[in-house]
Amino acid sequence: MVARMIPTQQPASDDRGEPARWADGNKDGIGTAIAETSRVWFSTSGGILTEAFYPAPDQACIRLLELVVTDGKDFLSEEVLDTQHAAGVPHAVAPLCSLLNSCKLGRYQLEKEIIADPLSDVILQRVRFTALQDGAYRLFCVLEPHLGNRGDDNTALVGAHKGVPMLFAFRDDGLALALACSAPILAATAGFVGADGRVGLRAT
Repeated sequence: MVARMIPTQQPASDDRGEPARWADGNKDGIGTAIAETSRVWFSTSGGILTEAFYPAPDQACIRLLELVVTDGKDFLSEEVLDTQHAAGVPHAVAPLCSLLNSCKLGRYQLEKEIIADPLSDVILQRVRFTALQDGAYRLFCVLEPHLGNRGDDNTALVGAHKGVPMLFAFRDDGLALALACSAPILAATAGFVGADGRVGLRAT
């Protein structure tokens, strides 16, 4: 399958849109890598990955990473708002967080496993989507950067690395992040706080 990107006319930065916000302080879990080679930490709340921290545990790089499920017609569901959440630690040794999000309308279920790569500054998330009711569902990933503990002055853009479509964000002080997916990214856009891709999905 060929990945099809929707490029923005210009990179998005938070000089427009609403004021930046912090993530929910009520955490379900926190984790880091089992080896000191990796310098990333992460937290979870409301069934999603909230802050990712780098290069120290007091330096947030994102506000949240959540999935939005839609049928492209009259159904749109956000993980934080529209699912019931369960969190767990499935292994006694491995620093792995598991999350289970069940649609409040009984239409789907999302299972997640989140772990920090012990050999690189990467957070890995494995996601399994299960449709519980018939429907042509589509999944969209929403990433809100918060580099250097700041939600303002982050620049986001759609691009590619070695031919792989990715979403990028960076700041002028040298901090940057990238979001990649093992499944093909068919469409992507970069927006602003309060005017991101979720707004467009609600309008369809």
